[in-house]
Amino acid sequence: MNNCLIALLFVLFSLNQLSGQNQASQWYFGNYAALDFMSGAPVSIGTSAMAMLEGVSSIADASGNLLFYTNGSTVWNANNTIMPNGTGLSGNNNSAQAALIIPYPGNTAAYIIVTTPTNGLGTMDYSIIDMTLNGGLGDVVIKNTPIVNNSTEKVTAVAHSNGTDIWIIGHTFNTADFYAYLVTSAGVSNTPVISTSGSVIQGVLGFAGYMKASHCGQKVAYASTLGMDLVELFDFDNSTGIISNAITFPNVSQAYGLEFSGDDSKLYATLENPMEIFQWDLNAGSAAAIIASQVTLPGNVGFEAYAALQLGTDSNIYLANRFSNQMGVINEPNQAGAACNFIDNAFTLSFGDNQYGLPNLYQSLYTYGTGQAPQVLFSSSDTVLCEKQAIDFNDLSTGNPTSWQWTFTGASPSTATDQNPMGIYYAQYGTFPVTLKVSNSFGNDSVTIQQFISVVPIPNTPTITATGTLLCCDSTAVSYQWFYNNLPIPNATNICYTATQVGNYYVTITDTNGCENASGLVAVTNSAMAEPHTAQLAVYPNPANDQITLYSNSADKFVSVTLYDVSGKEVTTHTTIYTNPFSMDIAHLPPGYYTIAVWGRNTLTRIPLIKIKP
Repeated sequence: MNNCLIALLFVLFSLNQLSGQNQASQWYFGNYAALDFMSGAPVSIGTSAMAMLEGVSSIADASGNLLFYTNGSTVWNANNTIMPNGTGLSGNNNSAQAALIIPYPGNTAAYIIVTTPTNGLGTMDYSIIDMTLNGGLGDVVIKNTPIVNNSTEKVTAVAHSNGTDIWIIGHTFNTADFYAYLVTSAGVSNTPVISTSGSVIQGVLGFAGYMKASHCGQKVAYASTLGMDLVELFDFDNSTGIISNAITFPNVSQAYGLEFSGDDSKLYATLENPMEIFQWDLNAGSAAAIIASQVTLPGNVGFEAYAALQLGTDSNIYLANRFSNQMGVINEPNQAGAACNFIDNAFTLSFGDNQYGLPNLYQSLYTYGTGQAPQVLFSSSDTVLCEKQAIDFNDLSTGNPTSWQWTFTGASPSTATDQNPMGIYYAQYGTFPVTLKVSNSFGNDSVTIQQFISVVPIPNTPTITATGTLLCCDSTAVSYQWFYNNLPIPNATNICYTATQVGNYYVTITDTNGCENASGLVAVTNSAMAEPHTAQLAVYPNPANDQITLYSNSADKFVSVTLYDVSGKEVTTHTTIYTNPFSMDIAHLPPGYYTIAVWGRNTLTRIPLIKIKP
């Protein structure tokens, strides 16, 4: 599976996360700058009350309506006024990621603001917002609870693999230690997962620069500026919170901004000196290959300084050209090299201007947004069935896949490209895997579930012993149903049945697995009746899928052959037949139970037929 591996049976995200694209649609940043993405492309709006040099964060509701925004020190509500208790938060104006807003798991009306200090000298803290207060405009109810001492300016958050809880990830100064705190419906854990990996963050401004998690939670990267001059990439286990396997990108002078492409296949970083943007291909292979994939994007046509990067809900990555009202745009961030189509000064702010920061957003808000590779999920109409039965499959994948490749081991057909294949037929019993690969223009995902389908055998074909009008089945079963001339006989559900009319009888049996099989026909006759006597008739093969052959031991020649379905409806007739044996095609018939009626000049014979799928 690709970088966005999500366990198939645990990808049931909460309402907040499913509506994540809209929650990330309102950006407030810089000096009174704001963008609204709800129309698709960003629109510059002039409602911001905030002027901030570096780190900011903002959040909207599921419908894309602004809830609040913060610079880590002050919180403004949707009316652009300061919330009650919304001042005095511990984030610093000079911190690269001074604030980060995340939804509170299990509580759609609560949010957590994580704040960071500057210079690596303070604590990473969190505060809690209750949106049910102040007439729905929110109130800060818990403020400045410390969690990380000697924190750098770096903080990010990403979903736990269970799709409900959230990891807050920070880093301490003068160490190589990451701190991952799990946030559940019970709150922020008191016990972090500490991972020591990569370089010791130190130096004049090593504490500065962004940290980001990949949107699907498999990677973490950070940039460190003056005194460190590096970007490092790590594996992140979003089940355990462990960070490992550092890859260090050398010769990255004063790195600051950082972002993953929407499909998590590319990593981008901004350099303050010289002003450049680097791209790395995270699918290149080995660590050495990823490092060697570095590309410098053409751009820098103005005199601005490159700062923060942030993925938008339109799948573009936006660049803050600090001290300017111009923003750069990476239009195809999933594409390699110049094909990513970076344009400097591509977007003009009508209100306000850029500083260093763009909104620091909870990365998993983008997991299922447009512009993402799809994520596999599927179901079936049943997972336990009887042999010689068919079931249907349904694609439930997220991310708008455009093509599907199914593999059904042990079934017919064995492959399919329909989104929702129907009538997948299992002729033999056993346990079988199912594989689904889904793709769109941004990537693909696949999964194989071993032993997904269990096929149990049908019972042996029963036979009927007739003693006069007493008909008895020779098989022990859970239940029986007797039929007269292809119609079920009410209340005839015992192992034996006494016939009351001249005609053809058969019985179906059901075993403990709920699987059925049917006997052959037995004719009950009465010499006083006008109905012709019944001759013995052989049909082979039976069950059959494409062609059958009829043979009668009677000297009488066949005149006509008629097939009836289980409801007694005539489905096909052959007349004026003078051959014995006689072959006929049944490939066009759907699988099921049928009765064959064969007329001779002086005889009528009926026998059951089971049509199976090839």
